[in-house]
Amino acid sequence: MKISEDIITFRYWNSNNTPVAIVAVKGSNNDFAVYIGGDNNPNANQEDTLNRVKRFGAKLMKEEGLRFLPELNEINLNYRG
Repeated sequence: MKISEDIITFRYWNSNNTPVAIVAVKGSNNDFAVYIGGDNNPNANQEDTLNRVKRFGAKLMKEEGLRFLPELNEINLNYRG
C-alpha cells in the first residue's frame, strides 16, 4: 500500500464494513489541515479511504485536529484555517 506523500499522519478504523479516517494533509504553503470522513464503499481499502477523506472529508478546526492527532503538536507547520 502506498500512502500519499502529502499525508502527514492519520487514524483509520473499519467498523462493520464502514471505513472511517482522520487525515492530516500537508499544504503547499508550509501549512496543514485535518479532515475527517468515511467511505460508503465497504470494500474500500485503507489507501482508498485516506485519499477519499483527503479530497472530500470535513475539515476540522485546529483544536479538534490536534485532539485526534496530538503528534501534530510537534510539527513546524501552520494550521490552514
